[in-house]
Amino acid sequence: MPHTIRTFIAIQLPERIISAAEQIQNKLKTANADVKWVEPKNIHLTLKFLGNISVERLKAVEDMMIKCASNVARCSARLDGLGVFPSLERLDILWIGVHEKTGRLAAMVKMLEDQLAVVGFPKEDRAFTSHITLGRARSANSTKELTEKLKTVEILDGDFEINELTLLQSFLSSSGPTYVPLFKAPLKI
Repeated sequence: MPHTIRTFIAIQLPERIISAAEQIQNKLKTANADVKWVEPKNIHLTLKFLGNISVERLKAVEDMMIKCASNVARCSARLDGLGVFPSLERLDILWIGVHEKTGRLAAMVKMLEDQLAVVGFPKEDRAFTSHITLGRARSANSTKELTEKLKTVEILDGDFEINELTLLQSFLSSSGPTYVPLFKAPLKI
């Protein structure tokens, strides 16, 4: 059986944005809900989860990333509101929205989906929602208090630049995931 690695394509965030996300997590934690919070060092913006892929397929993924990145100009984005998936009544994932007004980010994700489909990666069933995951609810305990807290948290100073795509390898363990960058593709200037 070929050696496989668990991978995804993401935008790595500047330290200032990670710190802002951590501050938001800390405010939400006061609701004492049963949530598994994302470690600040792991906060990122996922563009495409690839799953377990063979090492031999890495080159094809890198080529697609270069092709997409070279066709999309760098852009500015900002943190934009808090939300949950799938709904407030059945809260599973808490997130911060990411708004990029030119449409470049959405175009890049579509291009990635299309290009990766050519080399055998299935397209997503749902539309891309640009977000940064903060935590995952483990149970319904205290989610009512948490949904109320979501309405009161403000996001300040959330502007950042999107300059490159990163292919990350994900190592899962009992202490949580660890992400290691494997490849970076700079967006065009």
